[in-house]
Amino acid sequence: MDKILHHEDSQGVPMADWVRNLKTRPSDTLKPTSDRHKTQRVIAYVNYGQWIAECPSGDGGAVVASLTEPFMCPECWNVKWSGQWLRVVFPADKAVIEAVLLARPKERGEYRTRNWLPSESVSDIRAENLTHGIEVI
Repeated sequence: MDKILHHEDSQGVPMADWVRNLKTRPSDTLKPTSDRHKTQRVIAYVNYGQWIAECPSGDGGAVVASLTEPFMCPECWNVKWSGQWLRVVFPADKAVIEAVLLARPKERGEYRTRNWLPSESVSDIRAENLTHGIEVI
């Protein structure tokens, strides 16, 4: 089934278990996913057909975003937020964004054209599709 992927589609284990198994994880105990920062959020975006959650600290740490679980940076371990997990926020029009991106074909075996940034409106990506001869949804 062709879809924009989430963590659950590719990893086979819950986000907390996946993070717990990373070899770069510090030796201290990982906080439970229920220990979430009250205000800091991670805004999801689409890159190569996957929903991505990127660390707001700017360190470049990123993971394929989970639909149901919070974010832990594999680079800084959310140290700026005392190691608390961060809520991932998806756009309100997520289903429409996915439908427009799914109209884009594979290119050389990859979904390199299936990208969306929060700064882009649905109209923007529909216009991109039209420019490239892809039927507008």
